[in-house]
Amino acid sequence: LTAVDRSTLIQLRGSGAKGYAFDRRFGQDSTSDSIYDDCVAQLVESCFKGYNATVMAYGQTGSGKTHTMSGGVGIHGKTEEGVTPRVIRHVFRIADQLNKKAKPGEKVQVTAYALELYNE
Repeated sequence: LTAVDRSTLIQLRGSGAKGYAFDRRFGQDSTSDSIYDDCVAQLVESCFKGYNATVMAYGQTGSGKTHTMSGGVGIHGKTEEGVTPRVIRHVFRIADQLNKKAKPGEKVQVTAYALELYNE
């Protein structure tokens, strides 16, 4: 396994050589702050402009999906807040700001869904 560049391409070498491109990838020393700021915050803001958004964590068992999404104590002993609680706080902060600016009869309504699948 070789990181071809620092952020978007990984290549498997050997008889079954393959390359995989990603929008972004993060190493084990990445913080929840950087993941949220780089990938998720702009999605939350775009929801208030009429777009839908999905955040998906995918990977092998033990790779950090649940920690990234839910938070908790990480491998370095530091407690970090996950993506999900950050999204909830961010959504309601924006909704509160918009409701304060709303004209009579206008309101912001929030509907959200969360799904966790296991297939082991």
